[in-house]
Amino acid sequence: MRIKVLITFFVSLLTAQSFAQMLEDEAVEWLQNLIRIDTINPPGNEYRAVDFYSRIFEAEGIDYHTAESAEGRGNIWARLEGGDEPGLILLQHTDVVPAEEEFWTIEPLSGEIRDGYILGRGTRDMKGLGIIQLATFLSLHRSGVELNRDVIFLATADEEAGGYFGVGWLIENRSEIFDGAGVLLNEGGGGSRSEDGNVVFGVEVTQKVPVWLRLNAIDIPGHGSSPRTTSSVTRIVQALNILLENPFPPRIIGPVAEYFSGLSVDMDE
Repeated sequence: MRIKVLITFFVSLLTAQSFAQMLEDEAVEWLQNLIRIDTINPPGNEYRAVDFYSRIFEAEGIDYHTAESAEGRGNIWARLEGGDEPGLILLQHTDVVPAEEEFWTIEPLSGEIRDGYILGRGTRDMKGLGIIQLATFLSLHRSGVELNRDVIFLATADEEAGGYFGVGWLIENRSEIFDGAGVLLNEGGGGSRSEDGNVVFGVEVTQKVPVWLRLNAIDIPGHGSSPRTTSSVTRIVQALNILLENPFPPRIIGPVAEYFSGLSVDMDE
C-alpha cells in the first residue's frame, strides 16, 4: 500500500509539472503571436486581439462575450463562476503605443526571442501581463478547482488614448461585466532583478492623482500694439508662473517608504 501511495504521489507530481511546463510553452507561443498582431493605437484595431482570444476560448470550451465600442475597437470578456466572495477581475488592454522603427534593432512586432527574453512592442505594456492573466484564467478552468469567487477575464481597447472605447465605454454600456466584482488586478506592477539575482515584485497600493485647476481672468479688450501689464493674458501667465515656481513638497507615504526600505536591503551603500 505504501509503495502504491508513493507511486501515485510521484505520478501526480510529474503530471502537475508536465501541465505547468505545457502551459508555460503555450504562454510563450501566445505572447509571440499576440505581439505580432498589430494593435498600435491609433488606430487600435483591437478587434484583431479579440479574434485571437476568441479562438483560444472556443478551443477551451469557455463561454465569452465581445463588444465593439466603435468600428474595430474590440473588447472581450469571460467569466469562471465560483462562490460568494467578491469577484476578481483580471483586466488588461490590448492596444499598444506606436513604435519608431529607426530606434529598434528588431522589427517591433516580431515577438523575437533573444537571450531568454521575448522582445517586441507591447511585451511590457501590457501584452506580457495579459498573457499571464490568460494562462492563470485557463489554468483555473482546466484544473476544475472549486473557486470561492467569480474570476473575470477582461481584455479592453484604447487604454493608451484614454480608455474611451475600452473600460470607459464598458462601464457605461456593459456594466453587467462588473456585477459582484470586488477586486481588480491591472497593470502597474512588475518584476525586476536585484543585484543578487532575486526577482523583486512591486505591489501597487495607491496612485498619485492629478489636481485640475481652471483659471479665469476678465479684463477690458486691448490691442497687441500696446500691451498692458494688467491684461487678462498677462495675469494668467503670472499665475501659472507662481505654480511653476512653487512646486508641492515631496511627501513619501508609509507604503512607499516601506517599499524603498525593502529594495535597499539588496543595494550597495
